[in-house]
Amino acid sequence: MATNSKLDDPDLEIFTLIWLDASINEFENKTTQNDLHKLSNQFKPFDNSDECESYIQSLSIDERIVLIVSGQLGREIVPRIHKIEQIYLIYVYCFDKERNEQWAKNYSKIKKVLTTKEELIEQIRNDNKKEIVPIDNDLLYINIYENNSDNQFIHSQLLINHLLKIKIYSTIDRQFFILCQTDYPEENLEEFQENYSSENSLWWLTKDKFLSKLISKSFHTKNIDLLYLTRFYLRDINHQLELHQCSTLIHVYHSHLISDEEVEQLNHSIGKLISINTFFVTTFQRDKALLALKKSNESQKILFEIDADPSIDGIKPFADITSFSYSKNQSQIIFMLGSIFRIKNFYQENNIWICQMILSSENDSDIKNIFQQIKQEDGDSDTDLLSFGNILARIHQYDDAEKYYQYILKELPSNHDNTHICYHNLGNVAYLKKDYDKSLEYHLKSLEIKKCLLKTDDSSLADSYNCLGIVYFDKNNYKQAIDFYEKGLNILELKFDENHSKILVCLNNIGLVYRIEENYSKALDYYQKILDIKKRYLTEDHSDLGQIFHNIGAIYWCCGFYDDAMKYYILSLENKNKFLSSNHSSIGMTLENMGLIYENKNDFQHAYKYYKEAADIYQQTLSSTHADVIQIENNLLRVSVHLK
Repeated sequence: MATNSKLDDPDLEIFTLIWLDASINEFENKTTQNDLHKLSNQFKPFDNSDECESYIQSLSIDERIVLIVSGQLGREIVPRIHKIEQIYLIYVYCFDKERNEQWAKNYSKIKKVLTTKEELIEQIRNDNKKEIVPIDNDLLYINIYENNSDNQFIHSQLLINHLLKIKIYSTIDRQFFILCQTDYPEENLEEFQENYSSENSLWWLTKDKFLSKLISKSFHTKNIDLLYLTRFYLRDINHQLELHQCSTLIHVYHSHLISDEEVEQLNHSIGKLISINTFFVTTFQRDKALLALKKSNESQKILFEIDADPSIDGIKPFADITSFSYSKNQSQIIFMLGSIFRIKNFYQENNIWICQMILSSENDSDIKNIFQQIKQEDGDSDTDLLSFGNILARIHQYDDAEKYYQYILKELPSNHDNTHICYHNLGNVAYLKKDYDKSLEYHLKSLEIKKCLLKTDDSSLADSYNCLGIVYFDKNNYKQAIDFYEKGLNILELKFDENHSKILVCLNNIGLVYRIEENYSKALDYYQKILDIKKRYLTEDHSDLGQIFHNIGAIYWCCGFYDDAMKYYILSLENKNKFLSSNHSSIGMTLENMGLIYENKNDFQHAYKYYKEAADIYQQTLSSTHADVIQIENNLLRVSVHLK
């Protein structure tokens, strides 16, 4: 019989152990229950198959379940639950081995039919001990960069970066424990509350996957409140990984069970950047990682092969934490949540997918300009709740942003400087949610407070006027829009040089109103004024000129001056091709407008050419249901009729 010291092996606390037997509560089985409980602190006995199945169905998809079942109830429940993804191994514990082996052989997850307690316990220990490098069967929370500054890859990086910077007023927020009480054993929670510290955060990360799972799921589901409450843990792990960062180039491996959808996703991402939004645990031992996968019965298995160079600028930290780990019998190299990798190759070998990746960072040439632009727009943002609301608005979490702004307002005195900022930001969020009446209400409230606190020529007043103009524009109240734009412009022209970005934006907004009102001569005056200003301060081929060339071309197009329109579209296209990626949607827009000109001149061959180039760009960057994709496809269909 196995000794108690072996049964208490901490390396075995990696699964939920369930025992189903109609006679489970009989006296002789009480001792067996105690011994099985030592194999897993998540042990659950059942004497009813329906209750057992309900419990299994209620568990998270991230759970790894080992099931012990009697022969009689096994024949009843195994056919119903065998395909459940969380079921990892099944043991039939019975008296009649030969009879039960007959039906058990039809189910791949049944590891063995056993008749003695000692044999059962030793088999469970050995099966789990053999996977020295555990296979990760949690969901693979990844984002893929798709040449778009407004996608989940960029959003997740911004959110992680901000959570790492935001102020922490206490080590662990009381709300965190309240939140965890429903999902986490009370005794474990008490131990965490009493013993957790920043210094032992890596030990907790390897001892209990609860927090890392909670954080990963929260990123996946955008549970902002949870992420905010667990930011202490993110910061502690990040700090410890920085302290113990690997100092030389390493080659590490990670084994994982994945879905068919994830296989397809990775297969189409060769050469692309991905972010892995979990704490990514790897090993130096390729053979053991591979062996674990070979022993798995799952159909889709993957081995990640990673090259990581610590000298790369801007990477998230990674460290060999074996000496700090709860379990020290295997190498563990952990990459910080949100680490960026580039997929170099993806192929299948002996029924195991191999994904070769190299560690990368926000300074990668594909994304460096995007993050620099965001930093330029946001500046060195503060690390308080207000800035957190701002970042939530940027990543389109509008309801959460609104909630945090409202929370700040409740805490601030009415004359506090941040009050008018909160109302201003609430107005912007309401606008983005297309609640224009609420947006006006907030912006007017912000303006009212500003007028009491600020000088009459403060540029912040101009910001409010401009925002009000934008809202009135989208409400089709063009007279009010012009009035507010001009009020803002009057202040800006007193405060700044003529080439200041806010002045140029205001001039452009006024020009757009006149264009919509079909007052093309006035619209052209404003666009031409912008161009003249830019030419006085910028080089002839500056990147800022591309869009204004396009806008002027659009005015000439509206007036029916096709040759003049084409002249400016060509200038716009030449400029954009120099400074934008080849599949940028702005290039597609200019190409489409050039196609419109050729179609109106009945030059259908050239029209088709430019429409086709625009369509290729839109199809790379937009969804198939996007209005621009549908429109360009209609354009192609319409012109193709004339080419037959």
